[in-house]
Amino acid sequence: AKMAAKQMEMESKCDELVKVARQEEQRRQETAVEDLKRKLVAITAAREEVEQRCVSYVQEIQDMQQRNVEVVQSLSHQAKQLEDELMRRNGQVGVLSNSLSAAEAESNKRWVLLEDTRKKCKDLQEEAAQWHRELQQALLEKKLVQSNLQQLNSQVDSLQKDRVRE
Repeated sequence: AKMAAKQMEMESKCDELVKVARQEEQRRQETAVEDLKRKLVAITAAREEVEQRCVSYVQEIQDMQQRNVEVVQSLSHQAKQLEDELMRRNGQVGVLSNSLSAAEAESNKRWVLLEDTRKKCKDLQEEAAQWHRELQQALLEKKLVQSNLQQLNSQVDSLQKDRVRE
């Protein structure tokens, strides 16, 4: 009976130890579960935050893509306008180049005409100078003739007076 009582007592102690071990294990499991739940909540919150940032980044990327599309369209339009303007200006350059060539040819003709006119003018100036010299000579000769004529007229008058006196 003592043995049975000791066995019972041992079984009771064993049961108590198993019960304590089970309670300890249950507390550890509950703590581990609570810890895992906290971690799961933190991971879920972090995941949601990352998802929100990803959504925000995707929206920013889409906005940037849209702005880039608009910028590319605008730049393409400007490039087309510049290309059209360049073609128009190139056409004007061709016309102006032809006009310039014609103007240069006309200028060259007028330059030759100017040189001819200058030469003719110089010749005419030389001829006018010659005529001026001849005119001066003729005027001197006229004065001399007039002077001689006056002397002769004086002499004639004097002779006529002398004849009338005689």
